[in-house]
Amino acid sequence: MTAEPEVTAEGLDSDKLTKYFTELGRFVTVFAGVEGMVFVHLAELVGLSLKEATAVTSGAKVDACMSFIKRVHEARSVDVPKQIDAAMQQLSLINKLRNDILHQGTQSGFTVTNELRALPKRVIAYTVSADLLIQATHDLVKIMFLMSGAIKNVSSPSPAEMGRIKSVLESPWLFKPPPPNDPKLRLFSPDGT
Repeated sequence: MTAEPEVTAEGLDSDKLTKYFTELGRFVTVFAGVEGMVFVHLAELVGLSLKEATAVTSGAKVDACMSFIKRVHEARSVDVPKQIDAAMQQLSLINKLRNDILHQGTQSGFTVTNELRALPKRVIAYTVSADLLIQATHDLVKIMFLMSGAIKNVSSPSPAEMGRIKSVLESPWLFKPPPPNDPKLRLFSPDGT
């Protein structure tokens, strides 16, 4: 006889909650590392020390740093390297997921929604699963590897690490944004009642 899964007060399987929050923690931690890589890449791109770049970009979030990187390339009349451009495009999608989770929060289990603070026509509501977070974290690791390859003073990986890095770099992007407005996930009817 198998044990029944423990159910929380909200009626959710505690094993699923544990997996979700474990992956959420991993996602947020890796995202912070990627933010640092983007900042270091920007500093090197414009020829500033980290101290100088900190003074100039203090408080700039990852989306602003990516915008600065694009604008520096534009000012120099050169294209952003393809791998960096692809990494920043994927990071923009993942950044939206991160912002939705951390700034909108979750309701009714794993539903991210702004419904409590948005006008009815601007409501987003979608499910975030542990698997979706695993996919996003995989892509963040890939972005970190791509960004670190563009930074001059990163130490060389060991042969074992190089195999893992190569495997991640050759893999496709896994994260695909979920549909932003699933009416079944809404707390209220579309007219706000």
